[in-house]
Amino acid sequence: MNFLKLRLVTYNSFLLQKFLKTLLNELKLKNCHFSVIALPIRSKLFTVIKSPFVNKKAKEQFKIETFGRLVLLKKFDFVEVIQVLKKISHEGIAFKITLKGR
Repeated sequence: MNFLKLRLVTYNSFLLQKFLKTLLNELKLKNCHFSVIALPIRSKLFTVIKSPFVNKKAKEQFKIETFGRLVLLKKFDFVEVIQVLKKISHEGIAFKITLKGR
């Protein structure tokens, strides 16, 4: 059985939810069978020295969180899925497509 993995990654959780909602509505119209898996939130913490010469102890910390979802598609038409992704693609969301089959 063939299935398609679609991995969505973004820094904005609201944008991810909006994109996922429109994607699933479009796939329902195309009669695709899908399931959605929430991926863990990845966090990176960066420390930057404010003044490297005099006040070396003065530091700022920044945190970047990456949100992700994995969409598994079964019984799909590859061309239609690509057309849907082109139609609803947003700036700020990266996706990776993996096609698996026997």
